[in-house]
Amino acid sequence: MSLSSLLPRAVLPVLLLLVPAAGSAAPAAEGPRCAEGGLALPGDDGERVVTLPGPCLAVSTDGDRSAVAAGAAGAFVVDHPAGSPPRIRVVATTGRVEGTLLRGDLLALTEALTAVRWVDLRSLEEEAIPEEPDREAESDDAVAAVVGEVVRVRGPRVFVEGLGLADAPGPGGLVRVRNEGRPRQLDPETGRLLDRGIAGYTSVLRVVAKDPTQLVAELGRGDRARVGDAVDRAEGLEPTEELMTPTSSRPALTASVQLTPAVSLEGPGVLGLGRVTVGFIFPIPLRIEAALRQGFVAVPTDGLPGHSGYALEGLATLDLDPFEVGLAVGYQRFRGPTTGLVLGHYIRAGFRDGLCFEVHTRFLLGTDNPFGGVEGRGQIPLGRSAWLSLEGGGGSSIGFGLVGTRIQLRGQGGRGSWSINPAVGFAGTWYGKSVPWAEYCEARPDDWDCDPENEEVQQGPVELWNTMVGPAISVTVEARL
Repeated sequence: MSLSSLLPRAVLPVLLLLVPAAGSAAPAAEGPRCAEGGLALPGDDGERVVTLPGPCLAVSTDGDRSAVAAGAAGAFVVDHPAGSPPRIRVVATTGRVEGTLLRGDLLALTEALTAVRWVDLRSLEEEAIPEEPDREAESDDAVAAVVGEVVRVRGPRVFVEGLGLADAPGPGGLVRVRNEGRPRQLDPETGRLLDRGIAGYTSVLRVVAKDPTQLVAELGRGDRARVGDAVDRAEGLEPTEELMTPTSSRPALTASVQLTPAVSLEGPGVLGLGRVTVGFIFPIPLRIEAALRQGFVAVPTDGLPGHSGYALEGLATLDLDPFEVGLAVGYQRFRGPTTGLVLGHYIRAGFRDGLCFEVHTRFLLGTDNPFGGVEGRGQIPLGRSAWLSLEGGGGSSIGFGLVGTRIQLRGQGGRGSWSINPAVGFAGTWYGKSVPWAEYCEARPDDWDCDPENEEVQQGPVELWNTMVGPAISVTVEARL
Protein backbone atom coordinates (compact mmCIF):
# COMPACT_ATOMS: atom_id res chain seq x y z
CA MET A 1 0.00 0.00 0.00
CA SER A 2 1.42 3.44 -0.95
CA LEU A 3 2.19 6.22 1.48
CA SER A 4 -0.43 8.46 -0.16
CA SER A 5 -3.19 5.96 0.66
CA LEU A 6 -2.20 5.73 4.32
CA LEU A 7 -2.00 9.42 5.22
CA PRO A 8 -4.64 12.12 4.74
CA ARG A 9 -3.92 14.35 1.81
CA ALA A 10 -4.11 17.44 4.01
CA VAL A 11 -1.10 16.43 6.14
CA LEU A 12 0.96 14.57 3.56
CA PRO A 13 2.73 17.65 2.07
CA VAL A 14 3.82 18.82 5.51
CA LEU A 15 5.34 15.43 6.29
CA LEU A 16 7.06 15.36 2.92
CA LEU A 17 8.74 18.68 3.69
CA LEU A 18 9.80 17.68 7.18
CA VAL A 19 10.66 13.99 6.99
CA PRO A 20 13.53 12.86 4.73
CA ALA A 21 12.92 9.80 2.63
CA ALA A 22 15.28 6.91 2.04
CA GLY A 23 17.71 7.58 -0.76
CA SER A 24 17.46 11.38 -0.46
CA ALA A 25 18.82 13.47 -3.23
CA ALA A 26 22.46 14.35 -3.32
CA PRO A 27 23.50 17.79 -2.11
CA ALA A 28 22.40 20.57 -4.46
CA ALA A 29 26.02 21.42 -5.33
CA GLU A 30 26.53 17.93 -6.95
CA GLY A 31 23.25 17.73 -8.85
CA PRO A 32 21.05 19.88 -11.05
CA ARG A 33 21.03 23.57 -10.23
CA CYS A 34 19.42 26.79 -11.38
CA ALA A 35 21.41 28.62 -14.02
CA GLU A 36 20.82 31.64 -16.23
CA GLY A 37 18.37 30.54 -18.89
CA GLY A 38 17.12 27.35 -17.28
CA LEU A 39 18.16 24.20 -15.37
CA ALA A 40 21.82 23.12 -15.44
CA LEU A 41 22.25 19.32 -15.56
CA PRO A 42 25.66 17.77 -14.78
CA GLY A 43 27.16 15.26 -17.18
CA ASP A 44 30.38 13.57 -18.21
CA ASP A 45 31.00 16.29 -20.82
CA GLY A 46 30.13 19.14 -18.47
CA GLU A 47 26.90 20.88 -17.63
CA ARG A 48 24.01 21.15 -20.06
CA VAL A 49 21.41 23.91 -19.61
CA VAL A 50 17.81 22.87 -20.31
CA THR A 51 15.68 25.83 -21.39
CA LEU A 52 12.51 26.13 -19.28
CA PRO A 53 9.17 27.88 -20.02
CA GLY A 54 9.86 30.16 -17.02
CA PRO A 55 12.59 31.22 -14.56
CA CYS A 56 14.41 28.79 -12.27
CA LEU A 57 14.28 30.10 -8.69
CA ALA A 58 14.81 26.89 -6.71
CA VAL A 59 15.26 23.20 -7.55
CA SER A 60 14.95 19.88 -5.71
CA THR A 61 16.03 16.52 -7.12
CA ASP A 62 15.13 12.89 -6.49
CA GLY A 63 17.18 10.59 -8.70
CA ASP A 64 16.69 11.32 -12.41
CA ARG A 65 13.88 13.81 -11.82
CA SER A 66 14.01 17.46 -10.72
CA ALA A 67 11.26 19.90 -9.66
CA VAL A 68 11.76 23.60 -10.38
CA ALA A 69 10.05 26.50 -8.55
CA ALA A 70 9.41 29.24 -11.10
CA GLY A 71 7.72 31.93 -8.98
CA ALA A 72 4.72 33.47 -10.74
CA ALA A 73 5.26 31.07 -13.68
CA GLY A 74 4.38 28.10 -11.45
CA ALA A 75 6.49 24.94 -11.32
CA PHE A 76 8.05 22.45 -13.75
CA VAL A 77 9.12 18.82 -13.44
CA VAL A 78 12.12 17.79 -15.55
CA ASP A 79 12.82 14.08 -16.14
CA HIS A 80 16.49 13.68 -17.13
CA PRO A 81 17.51 10.01 -17.16
CA ALA A 82 21.08 9.36 -18.32
CA GLY A 83 21.34 8.85 -22.07
CA SER A 84 17.87 10.28 -22.85
CA PRO A 85 16.74 13.79 -23.76
CA PRO A 86 15.11 15.69 -20.88
CA ARG A 87 11.33 15.85 -20.63
CA ILE A 88 9.55 18.88 -19.14
CA ARG A 89 6.11 18.75 -17.51
CA VAL A 90 4.18 21.80 -16.31
CA VAL A 91 2.52 21.85 -12.86
CA ALA A 92 -0.74 23.83 -12.67
CA THR A 93 -0.58 26.24 -9.71
CA THR A 94 -2.74 28.96 -8.16
CA GLY A 95 -0.05 31.12 -6.55
CA ARG A 96 3.61 32.04 -6.72
CA VAL A 97 5.67 28.85 -6.20
CA GLU A 98 8.63 29.46 -3.91
CA GLY A 99 9.85 25.93 -3.14
CA THR A 100 9.55 22.28 -4.21
CA LEU A 101 10.38 18.87 -2.79
CA LEU A 102 10.23 15.54 -4.67
CA ARG A 103 9.46 12.14 -3.19
CA GLY A 104 8.94 9.53 -5.91
CA ASP A 105 5.73 10.30 -7.80
CA LEU A 106 4.70 12.94 -5.24
CA LEU A 107 5.66 16.61 -5.40
CA ALA A 108 5.23 19.07 -2.50
CA LEU A 109 4.87 22.74 -3.43
CA THR A 110 5.01 25.87 -1.27
CA GLU A 111 2.75 28.54 -2.75
CA ALA A 112 2.14 32.09 -1.55
CA LEU A 113 -1.64 31.69 -1.40
CA THR A 114 -2.14 27.98 -0.69
CA ALA A 115 0.82 27.24 1.63
CA VAL A 116 1.89 23.60 1.12
CA ARG A 117 0.06 21.20 -1.18
CA TRP A 118 0.85 17.94 -3.02
CA VAL A 119 0.74 16.96 -6.68
CA ASP A 120 0.65 13.47 -8.22
CA LEU A 121 3.24 13.59 -11.00
CA ARG A 122 1.57 10.83 -12.96
CA SER A 123 -1.21 13.28 -13.95
CA LEU A 124 1.09 15.86 -15.57
CA GLU A 125 1.32 16.39 -19.30
CA GLU A 126 4.57 16.86 -21.20
CA GLU A 127 5.69 20.30 -22.42
CA ALA A 128 7.28 20.63 -25.83
CA ILE A 129 11.08 20.70 -25.52
CA PRO A 130 12.85 23.38 -27.51
CA GLU A 131 15.53 22.25 -29.88
CA GLU A 132 19.08 22.36 -28.60
CA PRO A 133 20.16 25.96 -29.21
CA ASP A 134 23.18 26.96 -31.20
CA ARG A 135 25.35 28.15 -28.31
CA GLU A 136 27.72 30.15 -30.49
CA ALA A 137 24.93 32.00 -32.31
CA GLU A 138 23.02 32.42 -29.05
CA SER A 139 26.08 34.02 -27.45
CA ASP A 140 26.49 36.45 -30.37
CA ASP A 141 22.80 37.44 -30.17
CA ALA A 142 23.00 37.95 -26.41
CA VAL A 143 26.01 40.23 -26.72
CA ALA A 144 24.31 42.23 -29.46
CA ALA A 145 21.13 42.64 -27.38
CA VAL A 146 22.89 43.94 -24.26
CA VAL A 147 22.64 47.70 -23.78
CA GLY A 148 24.39 48.11 -20.42
CA GLU A 149 23.41 48.35 -16.78
CA VAL A 150 21.58 50.74 -14.48
CA VAL A 151 23.96 53.25 -12.89
CA ARG A 152 21.48 55.64 -11.24
CA VAL A 153 17.78 55.85 -10.39
CA ARG A 154 16.41 59.34 -9.78
CA GLY A 155 12.68 59.38 -9.20
CA PRO A 156 11.00 57.91 -12.31
CA ARG A 157 14.19 58.28 -14.39
CA VAL A 158 16.57 55.33 -14.88
CA PHE A 159 20.08 56.11 -16.16
CA VAL A 160 21.89 53.41 -18.14
CA GLU A 161 25.52 53.21 -19.25
CA GLY A 162 27.36 50.47 -21.15
CA LEU A 163 29.11 49.32 -24.30
CA GLY A 164 25.87 48.57 -26.16
CA LEU A 165 24.49 52.13 -26.20
CA ALA A 166 25.26 52.57 -29.89
CA ASP A 167 22.76 49.82 -30.79
CA ALA A 168 20.19 50.82 -28.15
CA PRO A 169 16.83 52.28 -29.23
CA GLY A 170 16.35 56.03 -29.16
CA PRO A 171 13.56 58.09 -27.52
CA GLY A 172 10.25 56.28 -27.82
CA GLY A 173 11.89 52.84 -28.01
CA LEU A 174 11.81 50.14 -25.33
CA VAL A 175 14.47 48.55 -23.13
CA ARG A 176 14.18 45.70 -20.66
CA VAL A 177 15.56 45.92 -17.11
CA ARG A 178 16.32 42.49 -15.60
CA ASN A 179 17.08 41.48 -12.03
CA GLU A 180 17.63 37.72 -11.59
CA GLY A 181 17.19 37.83 -7.79
CA ARG A 182 18.47 34.98 -5.67
CA PRO A 183 16.77 31.56 -5.56
CA ARG A 184 15.12 30.30 -2.42
CA GLN A 185 17.15 27.40 -0.97
CA LEU A 186 15.79 24.25 0.69
CA ASP A 187 17.89 21.66 2.51
CA PRO A 188 17.56 18.52 0.32
CA GLU A 189 17.92 16.25 3.35
CA THR A 190 15.21 17.78 5.54
CA GLY A 191 13.23 20.06 3.25
CA ARG A 192 13.75 22.96 5.67
CA LEU A 193 14.17 26.50 4.42
CA LEU A 194 17.80 27.66 4.38
CA ASP A 195 17.43 30.98 2.57
CA ARG A 196 14.28 32.82 1.49
CA GLY A 197 16.15 34.29 -1.43
CA ILE A 198 15.25 37.48 -3.24
CA ALA A 199 12.56 37.60 -5.93
CA GLY A 200 13.75 38.80 -9.32
CA TYR A 201 11.79 41.06 -11.66
CA THR A 202 11.62 42.33 -15.23
CA SER A 203 10.51 45.81 -16.27
CA VAL A 204 10.04 47.00 -19.85
CA LEU A 205 10.60 50.76 -19.93
CA ARG A 206 10.27 53.46 -22.55
CA VAL A 207 13.39 55.43 -23.52
CA VAL A 208 13.05 59.20 -23.10
CA ALA A 209 16.58 60.37 -23.92
CA LYS A 210 19.84 59.04 -25.33
CA ASP A 211 23.32 60.34 -26.05
CA PRO A 212 26.67 58.62 -26.77
CA THR A 213 27.43 58.18 -23.06
CA GLN A 214 24.12 57.25 -21.47
CA LEU A 215 20.49 56.30 -22.00
CA VAL A 216 17.57 57.51 -19.89
CA ALA A 217 14.39 55.43 -19.51
CA GLU A 218 11.28 56.20 -17.48
CA LEU A 219 9.70 53.94 -14.87
CA GLY A 220 6.01 53.21 -15.30
CA ARG A 221 3.50 52.52 -12.52
CA GLY A 222 4.57 49.32 -10.75
CA ASP A 223 7.95 49.11 -12.56
CA ARG A 224 11.19 48.61 -10.66
CA ALA A 225 14.89 49.22 -11.32
CA ARG A 226 17.99 49.15 -9.11
CA VAL A 227 21.60 50.10 -9.64
CA GLY A 228 23.41 47.15 -11.22
CA ASP A 229 20.39 45.68 -13.04
CA ALA A 230 21.10 44.42 -16.56
CA VAL A 231 19.50 46.31 -19.47
CA ASP A 232 18.93 45.00 -22.99
CA ARG A 233 16.77 45.72 -26.01
CA ALA A 234 13.10 44.78 -25.82
CA GLU A 235 12.04 44.02 -29.38
CA GLY A 236 8.58 42.46 -29.54
CA LEU A 237 7.74 43.24 -25.89
CA GLU A 238 5.15 45.59 -24.42
CA PRO A 239 5.71 48.08 -21.55
CA THR A 240 5.09 46.44 -18.17
CA GLU A 241 3.46 49.51 -16.64
CA GLU A 242 0.08 48.81 -15.00
CA LEU A 243 -2.22 51.72 -14.16
CA MET A 244 -5.05 49.81 -12.49
CA THR A 245 -3.26 46.76 -11.05
CA PRO A 246 0.40 47.60 -10.30
CA THR A 247 2.39 45.30 -8.03
CA SER A 248 3.49 46.79 -4.70
CA SER A 249 7.19 47.31 -4.07
CA ARG A 250 8.57 45.50 -1.01
CA PRO A 251 9.99 46.12 1.52
CA ALA A 252 9.28 49.78 2.27
CA LEU A 253 8.98 52.13 5.23
CA THR A 254 5.90 54.33 4.85
CA ALA A 255 4.92 57.62 6.48
CA SER A 256 2.07 60.07 5.88
CA VAL A 257 0.79 63.33 7.38
CA GLN A 258 -2.64 64.83 6.68
CA LEU A 259 -3.82 68.29 7.80
CA THR A 260 -7.41 69.47 7.24
CA PRO A 261 -8.32 72.98 8.45
CA ALA A 262 -11.93 74.17 8.18
CA VAL A 263 -13.98 77.32 8.86
CA SER A 264 -17.32 76.74 10.56
CA LEU A 265 -20.36 78.46 9.06
CA GLU A 266 -23.10 77.05 11.31
CA GLY A 267 -21.37 77.74 14.63
CA PRO A 268 -18.78 80.52 14.34
CA GLY A 269 -15.22 79.25 14.77
CA VAL A 270 -12.44 77.22 13.24
CA LEU A 271 -11.53 73.56 13.50
CA GLY A 272 -8.73 71.32 12.30
CA LEU A 273 -8.45 67.58 11.66
CA GLY A 274 -5.23 65.60 11.36
CA ARG A 275 -3.86 62.12 10.70
CA VAL A 276 -0.31 60.79 11.09
CA THR A 277 0.80 57.24 10.16
CA VAL A 278 4.10 55.35 10.21
CA GLY A 279 4.27 51.80 8.85
CA PHE A 280 6.41 49.08 7.31
CA ILE A 281 5.66 46.81 4.34
CA PHE A 282 7.54 43.53 4.83
CA PRO A 283 8.97 41.32 2.04
CA ILE A 284 6.33 38.76 3.06
CA PRO A 285 2.57 39.58 2.87
CA LEU A 286 2.61 41.57 6.13
CA ARG A 287 2.20 45.25 6.93
CA ILE A 288 2.25 46.99 10.31
CA GLU A 289 1.28 50.56 11.11
CA ALA A 290 1.04 52.96 14.05
CA ALA A 291 -1.40 55.84 13.56
CA LEU A 292 -2.99 58.93 15.07
CA ARG A 293 -6.45 59.04 13.44
CA GLN A 294 -9.22 61.62 13.57
CA GLY A 295 -7.23 63.96 15.76
CA PHE A 296 -9.09 67.28 15.88
CA VAL A 297 -9.37 70.63 17.65
CA ALA A 298 -12.48 72.89 17.55
CA VAL A 299 -12.22 76.55 18.63
CA PRO A 300 -15.56 78.47 18.69
CA THR A 301 -15.46 82.25 18.41
CA ASP A 302 -18.83 82.92 20.10
CA GLY A 303 -17.71 82.22 23.65
CA LEU A 304 -18.75 78.57 23.79
CA PRO A 305 -16.23 76.04 25.14
CA GLY A 306 -13.85 74.35 22.70
CA HIS A 307 -13.42 70.65 22.05
CA SER A 308 -10.69 68.18 20.99
CA GLY A 309 -10.14 64.44 20.60
CA TYR A 310 -8.00 61.74 19.00
CA ALA A 311 -7.65 58.00 18.34
CA LEU A 312 -4.34 56.10 18.63
CA GLU A 313 -4.03 52.69 16.95
CA GLY A 314 -1.62 49.90 16.08
CA LEU A 315 -2.51 47.88 12.96
CA ALA A 316 -1.29 44.54 11.52
CA THR A 317 -2.56 43.24 8.17
CA LEU A 318 -2.33 40.38 5.71
CA ASP A 319 -1.08 42.46 2.79
CA LEU A 320 -1.52 40.97 -0.70
CA ASP A 321 -1.51 42.94 -3.95
CA PRO A 322 -5.25 42.60 -4.81
CA PHE A 323 -6.57 42.91 -1.24
CA GLU A 324 -5.60 43.52 2.39
CA VAL A 325 -7.30 42.69 5.70
CA GLY A 326 -6.19 43.44 9.25
CA LEU A 327 -6.96 44.14 12.88
CA ALA A 328 -6.13 47.18 15.01
CA VAL A 329 -6.10 47.86 18.75
CA GLY A 330 -5.77 51.22 20.45
CA TYR A 331 -7.30 53.99 22.54
CA GLN A 332 -9.52 56.94 21.69
CA ARG A 333 -10.50 60.03 23.67
CA PHE A 334 -13.64 61.82 22.62
CA ARG A 335 -16.61 63.28 24.46
CA GLY A 336 -18.13 61.41 27.42
CA PRO A 337 -18.73 57.66 27.06
CA THR A 338 -16.95 57.49 23.70
CA THR A 339 -13.54 57.35 25.41
CA GLY A 340 -11.73 54.06 26.01
CA LEU A 341 -10.03 51.06 24.43
CA VAL A 342 -10.94 50.28 20.82
CA LEU A 343 -10.77 47.31 18.47
CA GLY A 344 -10.53 48.13 14.76
CA HIS A 345 -10.91 46.38 11.41
CA TYR A 346 -9.27 47.26 8.10
CA ILE A 347 -10.14 46.10 4.56
CA ARG A 348 -8.61 47.14 1.24
CA ALA A 349 -10.07 45.92 -2.06
CA GLY A 350 -7.85 46.62 -5.05
CA PHE A 351 -4.22 47.55 -5.59
CA ARG A 352 -2.46 50.00 -3.30
CA ASP A 353 -1.11 52.16 -6.16
CA GLY A 354 -3.90 51.43 -8.63
CA LEU A 355 -7.67 51.24 -8.38
CA CYS A 356 -8.57 50.57 -4.74
CA PHE A 357 -11.04 51.26 -1.94
CA GLU A 358 -10.38 50.83 1.79
CA VAL A 359 -12.46 50.99 4.97
CA HIS A 360 -11.23 51.36 8.55
CA THR A 361 -13.64 50.95 11.49
CA ARG A 362 -13.28 51.25 15.27
CA PHE A 363 -15.44 49.86 18.08
CA LEU A 364 -15.26 50.75 21.76
CA LEU A 365 -14.84 47.94 24.26
CA GLY A 366 -17.01 47.70 27.37
CA THR A 367 -19.43 50.55 26.65
CA ASP A 368 -23.13 50.87 25.85
CA ASN A 369 -22.28 52.86 22.71
CA PRO A 370 -19.71 50.65 20.90
CA PHE A 371 -19.35 52.67 17.68
CA GLY A 372 -16.01 54.46 17.72
CA GLY A 373 -15.58 55.71 14.16
CA VAL A 374 -15.21 54.84 10.49
CA GLU A 375 -13.03 56.09 7.63
CA GLY A 376 -13.30 55.25 3.94
CA ARG A 377 -10.87 56.07 1.15
CA GLY A 378 -10.76 55.34 -2.55
CA GLN A 379 -8.59 56.23 -5.52
CA ILE A 380 -9.04 55.96 -9.28
CA PRO A 381 -5.98 56.24 -11.56
CA LEU A 382 -6.13 59.19 -13.94
CA GLY A 383 -2.71 58.65 -15.53
CA ARG A 384 0.85 57.59 -14.79
CA SER A 385 1.30 59.97 -11.84
CA ALA A 386 -2.19 61.07 -10.78
CA TRP A 387 -5.25 59.59 -9.05
CA LEU A 388 -8.71 60.91 -8.21
CA SER A 389 -9.01 60.57 -4.42
CA LEU A 390 -12.21 60.21 -2.39
CA GLU A 391 -12.25 60.27 1.40
CA GLY A 392 -14.84 60.50 4.14
CA GLY A 393 -15.77 59.33 7.58
CA GLY A 394 -16.93 60.18 11.02
CA GLY A 395 -16.69 59.30 14.66
CA SER A 396 -18.28 59.94 17.98
CA SER A 397 -18.35 63.69 17.45
CA ILE A 398 -16.76 64.54 14.08
CA GLY A 399 -17.42 64.04 10.37
CA PHE A 400 -15.68 64.93 7.11
CA GLY A 401 -15.77 64.38 3.33
CA LEU A 402 -13.05 65.24 0.79
CA VAL A 403 -12.43 65.02 -2.96
CA GLY A 404 -8.98 65.62 -4.38
CA THR A 405 -6.13 64.56 -6.63
CA ARG A 406 -3.17 62.49 -5.49
CA ILE A 407 -0.03 63.48 -7.42
CA GLN A 408 3.19 61.44 -7.55
CA LEU A 409 6.05 63.89 -7.06
CA ARG A 410 8.87 61.36 -7.18
CA GLY A 411 9.25 57.64 -7.90
CA GLN A 412 6.60 55.13 -8.94
CA GLY A 413 5.57 53.60 -5.60
CA GLY A 414 8.85 52.04 -4.48
CA ARG A 415 11.48 53.31 -2.07
CA GLY A 416 12.18 57.02 -2.50
CA SER A 417 8.64 57.77 -3.71
CA TRP A 418 6.84 60.94 -2.56
CA SER A 419 3.27 62.00 -3.25
CA ILE A 420 0.98 64.88 -2.30
CA ASN A 421 -2.82 64.85 -2.16
CA PRO A 422 -4.59 68.25 -2.08
CA ALA A 423 -8.36 68.01 -1.54
CA VAL A 424 -11.44 70.10 -0.74
CA GLY A 425 -14.64 69.24 1.08
CA PHE A 426 -16.26 69.80 4.47
CA ALA A 427 -15.55 69.01 8.10
CA GLY A 428 -17.64 69.33 11.24
CA THR A 429 -17.98 68.52 14.90
CA TRP A 430 -20.82 68.39 17.41
CA TYR A 431 -20.43 68.11 21.14
CA GLY A 432 -22.08 68.87 24.47
CA LYS A 433 -20.93 69.88 27.93
CA SER A 434 -22.75 69.95 31.27
CA VAL A 435 -22.59 73.48 32.73
CA PRO A 436 -24.42 75.46 35.48
CA TRP A 437 -27.44 77.47 34.36
CA ALA A 438 -25.65 80.79 34.77
CA GLU A 439 -22.82 79.71 32.39
CA TYR A 440 -25.38 78.28 30.00
CA CYS A 441 -27.27 81.57 29.98
CA GLU A 442 -24.14 83.65 29.43
CA ALA A 443 -23.20 81.55 26.40
CA ARG A 444 -26.54 82.17 24.66
CA PRO A 445 -27.15 85.01 22.13
CA ASP A 446 -28.18 88.44 23.37
CA ASP A 447 -31.86 87.91 22.55
CA TRP A 448 -32.00 84.66 24.56
CA ASP A 449 -34.52 84.58 27.42
CA CYS A 450 -32.48 83.51 30.45
CA ASP A 451 -35.53 82.99 32.73
CA PRO A 452 -35.94 79.25 33.30
CA GLU A 453 -39.37 77.67 33.15
CA ASN A 454 -39.04 76.39 36.70
CA GLU A 455 -36.61 76.44 39.61
CA GLU A 456 -35.53 72.83 38.97
CA VAL A 457 -33.89 73.83 35.70
CA GLN A 458 -32.25 76.85 37.31
CA GLN A 459 -30.63 74.80 40.07
CA GLY A 460 -29.38 71.84 37.99
CA PRO A 461 -26.68 71.54 35.27
CA VAL A 462 -27.68 72.01 31.65
CA GLU A 463 -26.29 70.18 28.58
CA LEU A 464 -24.70 72.88 26.43
CA TRP A 465 -24.51 71.67 22.79
CA ASN A 466 -22.54 73.21 19.98
CA THR A 467 -22.30 72.29 16.27
CA MET A 468 -19.55 73.50 13.94
CA VAL A 469 -19.66 72.61 10.22
CA GLY A 470 -18.04 74.30 7.25
CA PRO A 471 -15.83 74.05 4.15
CA ALA A 472 -12.40 72.46 4.48
CA ILE A 473 -9.19 72.10 2.54
CA SER A 474 -6.80 69.20 3.06
CA VAL A 475 -3.22 68.30 2.21
CA THR A 476 -1.73 64.81 2.61
CA VAL A 477 1.97 64.09 2.10
CA GLU A 478 3.12 60.46 1.83
CA ALA A 479 6.65 59.03 1.61
CA ARG A 480 8.05 55.52 1.06
CA LEU A 481 11.60 55.19 2.25
